[in-house]
Amino acid sequence: VSCDNPNLSTRILKGSNILLSKYARDAQVVQAKFVKSSVRTNDCPSDGLPEFALVGRSNVGKSSLLNSLVRRKRLALTSKKPGK
Repeated sequence: VSCDNPNLSTRILKGSNILLSKYARDAQVVQAKFVKSSVRTNDCPSDGLPEFALVGRSNVGKSSLLNSLVRRKRLALTSKKPGK
């Protein structure tokens, strides 16, 4: 994303097209790792750490959003084929 407005360009997450709110300041993900995927709630990890769910139809950008937020290319795998 290119932007001529310096106030706006400082709020764009580096290497992505995600615009950070003014409340985000310099917040960033320090560490992220894939633990497991699960279909049922009972199969989710019970380690006491915070969890977030991204829900949406196939190929709408859930994995790409996650990769952008953690600034890694392949934490969540992406594919052109739905469901892969």
